Amino acid sequence: MRCTAALALVVLVACTDGGEPGPPPGQQVFATDRLHVVSIEVAPAYLDSLENDPATRVPAVVTFDGERLEQVGIRKKGGLGSVAPLSGKTGFSLKLNDLIPGQRLDGLKRLVLNNAQEDATFLSETIGYLAYREAGQAASLTSHAVVTFNGDDKGLFVVKEPIGDDFLERNFGVANDTGNVYEGYYHPEDQRLGDFVAHPEELDLKDEVEDGRSRADIEALAAVIRDSTDAELATALAAHLDLDRYLTGLALDTILGYWDSYAYFLNNYFLYHEPASDRFIYLPHGMDQLQYVELDQPMGVLAQRLRDQPDLNARLDARLSELRAAWPVAALIARIDQVEALLDVVPAGPRTDSDLDSFRSNVADVRAAVIGLRR
Repeated sequence: MRCTAALALVVLVACTDGGEPGPPPGQQVFATDRLHVVSIEVAPAYLDSLENDPATRVPAVVTFDGERLEQVGIRKKGGLGSVAPLSGKTGFSLKLNDLIPGQRLDGLKRLVLNNAQEDATFLSETIGYLAYREAGQAASLTSHAVVTFNGDDKGLFVVKEPIGDDFLERNFGVANDTGNVYEGYYHPEDQRLGDFVAHPEELDLKDEVEDGRSRADIEALAAVIRDSTDAELATALAAHLDLDRYLTGLALDTILGYWDSYAYFLNNYFLYHEPASDRFIYLPHGMDQLQYVELDQPMGVLAQRLRDQPDLNARLDARLSELRAAWPVAALIARIDQVEALLDVVPAGPRTDSDLDSFRSNVADVRAAVIGLRR
């Protein structure tokens, strides 16, 4: 298909059969050679809903690097620990085509502006997802931006690719983006509810009601993990889960000290049922709190079972050794250096001033920690 662009970044999709596809979505939004500038404007009539109803989007005018989009659907973004009031530094989820069908920004349907409220370095998500991609895993793209909301300086944000249609099409192909997408998250009332093995019913299944989706696939995976004997586990798992990818993901979370993950805190994960392989793929999410200290004693039942089964434990240990030996120091340090150069800017306001000071106070330690992960 061929799509016409109304502006350099803003796209109103007008497609005809037989044409050639355009460039991959997000090349400019996630460009890492610039510090992006984003302004958000929400009319006073919608501020109360935006503040107090995080599930409902309100219309906003969003200007991204000078390109103005009208009628963008926006809501507050952030879970326990990262959510903030509009008077502070709240994150935002943007749905570009929410009110204007076909509207895109650089080909993207959705975008997340993460406030990095729990990441004084502003680097954790960038490093975590890049480490995943360097290991051949699917992971979100990121860049950095300074953001204003109704004219007020809100500081430095991480621009992130959410796990949705754009992400699935980029990583698995347009013809392979229809599988079930489950999100697991922390339950403060009972942390055990965050483990899909014991509680598959607690996962958030995208478009479950709208599309009449069944949870039989995740229930089958959970039953295999719960009920298989040690001797059966590897074979039974491989029929439902891309086990090699999961072992790599678990090894990366362990090395990076990603304590807020499924394995170590029953939080921040997606499971995607890929139609082509008919298996689940583990996807990292919310990597804003890396400790860069190797972790032990996983909490997630799946991770525990892998550690308890000798052959699978040996495979995990081998993967850990491989990743440590081939740790992508050059790529990670180059990205840190690039961000540092981008943030050597004239501050735009008190919030941005504070965020830049925080970054500068932490960047040397992060650089040293990343280097120290290779051994």
